[in-house]
Amino acid sequence: MMNPHLMKYFFICSLLFYLPAIGQLNNNCYPNISAYVKHIDSLYDHYSGSKSKYEKDFYIRGISDGVITTFTETLTDSIVGGSSTKSFTDRNGNVYFLQVADNMSGYLIRKYYYLHNQLIYATMELSDWATNPASIIYKREEFFEEKKLLSQTSIDYRLKDKDRRRIQLSLYQEGEEKLKEYKKQ
Repeated sequence: MMNPHLMKYFFICSLLFYLPAIGQLNNNCYPNISAYVKHIDSLYDHYSGSKSKYEKDFYIRGISDGVITTFTETLTDSIVGGSSTKSFTDRNGNVYFLQVADNMSGYLIRKYYYLHNQLIYATMELSDWATNPASIIYKREEFFEEKKLLSQTSIDYRLKDKDRRRIQLSLYQEGEEKLKEYKKQ
């Protein structure tokens, strides 16, 4: 028969090694998604016209710009701003990254990251240009897996009531719509 103290030691050691493995089953995609997002960002930032012929032919960075005009309730005053969409794709039609931005009474940026053309991560940042262009007043990030929301985190720094309507959108829905629009082009 085995020593009871040795059995207790063996049981505790087994639990210490076994329990962390169980805890990682449901959450192991978060570090993987974060690493993938960092990798795509580094490729996007690093890519320029001075790469090898293979890289020039494989990755495609794109940008489109537009003007947005909205009118007040009296239809006498208008607000003019701009919009842009940045993309990072390959020539096989895989979309890795789409960024949608506009500067209507603040600067709103939404970034969408795709793996095998499925949305896996999205983030939104709203900056208040009136006080400081670099001043982020709201930030949200969401992780997805197989079309399901895994996690959502939002930080409200100094969000004003007038800006609340701008952030009340589904990042998943817009990310899917932007992907469809991009694929139609």
